[in-house]
Amino acid sequence: MSSLKTCPFDKNHILQAERFIVHLVRCQRNHPNVQVRCPHNEGHIIPPGEMETHLNVCDTRALSELKDQQMVQKPVEQPLLPVGESWDDDPDVGTYDPNNYCEQNLVIRQPVNLTKAQRKQFRLKERERLEKMDNSTSDGSKP
Repeated sequence: MSSLKTCPFDKNHILQAERFIVHLVRCQRNHPNVQVRCPHNEGHIIPPGEMETHLNVCDTRALSELKDQQMVQKPVEQPLLPVGESWDDDPDVGTYDPNNYCEQNLVIRQPVNLTKAQRKQFRLKERERLEKMDNSTSDGSKP
């Protein structure tokens, strides 16, 4: 059986521990600015006058302080890049041209944004190109 907790906003609300945080979010909408949240645990909601007392006796304070100390003690190591490397010294490589690739290989292309006459001419040239490519590949030679 799960433990029961009482809502700090409304003492009539008694809920299961698993649902407590979800309830606090919803119940706080009905009671804005009534109580203060503990900086060590969001589930601890305390009246403003009792905050200092709670901070001294908070059971999760030790865990959050330990976590803060561990985070401070671990410095972030910066990876060192080799100084001698220069991208300007790399050989010039041409850019990829998809149209050039399509013209040299067996790729079916579609006419886009052309007039009716231009589409007809494009398809005629494509048929010739593909037949020429097909004949050259069937002969065993590469285009």
